[in-house]
Amino acid sequence: MIYCPESYIALLEHIRSQGYRFAAGYHDWDSASDEPQVILRHDIDVSLGLAVRMAMLDRELGIPSIFFAMLRSPHYNIYATQTRAALEMIVGSGEHRLGLHYTPPDKLPADLAEVESWVQADWEELYKALLPIPVTPEVSWHRPTLSLLRHYCERKFLGRAFLWNAYSQPYFLDAKFLSDSNCRYTDDELRKFFDPTANPRVQLLIHPLIWMAGGDNMLQVWANVWPHLIREQEVELRESRIYGAAFPCGIPDSIRDSFAQQVKREATKRWEAYSGRRSLD
Repeated sequence: MIYCPESYIALLEHIRSQGYRFAAGYHDWDSASDEPQVILRHDIDVSLGLAVRMAMLDRELGIPSIFFAMLRSPHYNIYATQTRAALEMIVGSGEHRLGLHYTPPDKLPADLAEVESWVQADWEELYKALLPIPVTPEVSWHRPTLSLLRHYCERKFLGRAFLWNAYSQPYFLDAKFLSDSNCRYTDDELRKFFDPTANPRVQLLIHPLIWMAGGDNMLQVWANVWPHLIREQEVELRESRIYGAAFPCGIPDSIRDSFAQQVKREATKRWEAYSGRRSLD
């Protein structure tokens, strides 16, 4: 597979071999320094379990990283016991930081300045909800619109709590911003960007679900994510007396894996059709 834990480890080791320093957070970013530096960022869009696995790999390699969690995720409940346990594992003994992954509303206000107060309120709620788990004053946007990025690009800090804006100019325009969203870059392609002369400062966004679930393209990744999602959702389902009695260990692996294989086969067919349409455009 192109995307897998092994290729992720190889990517980080390559970055380090090129002389880059992994910054401990946006506060640790030195724009005036000649030292090559990179901020490693992980947005938790879907699976907490896969994020925990990525945090463990970063920790084993001695690399600090920043994880951004959603306050209102359709996939995990920030107030749930299992969510808190996962986030505690991610933060560990302070090796990794945890910030807010803010999802803007579908309909933005005419005055985009209003959004800043919403970000501040969400960060404060996340901070209070997770105490004593430390939530650092750092914010990344989830699927931001171009107008939102332009409006806040010059704002290094947001809100009265001085929240570091991951998409502000020092980290988004002045530095090289790299994202693996939708598997747009392979690990080999990402490596080529890490040239200290050409790109001395890099913000690298890596999504745990892509590299921990794995695959050769985004549809394969989604197919491979399903077994993890099923098990994570079953944590709550097994609290039900009837479901828990029927499936005390969750649905059998054979049923889960059979479903995942069917999704994978269908994903492969649809990817071929999708790729064919793209080649004709």
